[in-house]
Amino acid sequence: MVAAFVLYVYMGLGEDKKLVSKDLVWASLRSCVWYAQTLHKQGHEITAYCLPKMVPESTTIYYD
Repeated sequence: MVAAFVLYVYMGLGEDKKLVSKDLVWASLRSCVWYAQTLHKQGHEITAYCLPKMVPESTTIYYD
């Protein structure tokens, strides 16, 4: 297992908010947060944030 940051992306507001992505994994918190902020700026119905997580070594991890 390796430490990484997973980008969670939700679409919708209130009760209609649904998780649409949790499969983008970053080695760097800085890179993950940049993508989260960029997605969030796309519209008020997009929520994106990063959480630290231990992932298997076989996981594709982005090194931006």
